[in-house]
Amino acid sequence: MKKIFTLLSASLLVALIITSCTKKEETDDRDAFVGTWNLSETYTIPGWGSGTDNYAITISKSTVNDNGVIITNFGNVGLTVEGTVNGTSMSIPSQNVTYEGEIVSLSGSGSIAGSTLILNYTIVDYWTANCNGTKL
Repeated sequence: MKKIFTLLSASLLVALIITSCTKKEETDDRDAFVGTWNLSETYTIPGWGSGTDNYAITISKSTVNDNGVIITNFGNVGLTVEGTVNGTSMSIPSQNVTYEGEIVSLSGSGSIAGSTLILNYTIVDYWTANCNGTKL
């Protein structure tokens, strides 16, 4: 009888340990960035000056890179670029895209601060921009 009680107690203890070890739900940092954003952009064009623009971009999850995102209408000129999200920060690594029939290089960075998207980028030999956006 003592062996049965010990065996039953040990089984109960193992069952209790197994049920208390639940897998934590993993979060995807990209979720905060995904969506359509209204941007207010201040830009500088070398040799021309500064200006402002308001437009929308869409950020979606990459299906190729686990922490990657795809940004469409980048720069309000219809560019599609790739970025990488880590926590509340986004990196837009240097990449070549076609703009007005030319291959240009761009790079940038971004972050989420509260409910605001902050985005800074440079299209080499064209313009530099700083943006603040709110999610639609």
